Amino acid sequence: MHLQHKLYLKRLIILACGMLVWGCTTEQPEVEPPNTKAISQNPFLTELNEPIDYASVNAEHLTAYGETVLEQSQQQLATIKTVAELNFESIV
Repeated sequence: MHLQHKLYLKRLIILACGMLVWGCTTEQPEVEPPNTKAISQNPFLTELNEPIDYASVNAEHLTAYGETVLEQSQQQLATIKTVAELNFESIV
């Protein structure tokens, strides 16, 4: 009985390690970083979790931001469409 428990635990550990390695994927959609010059000129184009200077926003900034968001959305949608198996992990 003791030997059976050891074999069971060994198989369980091997299975858990296999699942861990299989679950750690490096496939991530590549998103181009925004242009740093555009970031310095457009208050909407900031780094993640940076405050937006709404006092200096004008119509051109809003238009440029909208175009940037649409372009990035189209790139992400194209990336999602190329994924063979759609699941939560493959599109996040």
